[in-house]
Amino acid sequence: MDSSSFQDTVNTDPELTFDDLPMPFKMLDKLLWSIFEETWNLIETKEKYKSEQFNFQQSCLQKLDVNVVGWKRNLFLTTLLTKNY
Repeated sequence: MDSSSFQDTVNTDPELTFDDLPMPFKMLDKLLWSIFEETWNLIETKEKYKSEQFNFQQSCLQKLDVNVVGWKRNLFLTTLLTKNY
């Protein structure tokens, strides 16, 4: 088989061609997935921190609200009992 007939065969039969693309694409895919996973982990960590901060603030506000309501109720009852109104 001479070189021109081999070239014709290669051009007509895609299975005979050697493709250099898969390896770089695999490397890029790995790299992109690695970046994506690191970014996703960072986002999850920040969201968890924000959620914990929000829950802490809510619990503090609830405690403060209970204390304020209790203080107002005690002040009201004290005022009624001493008749200083």
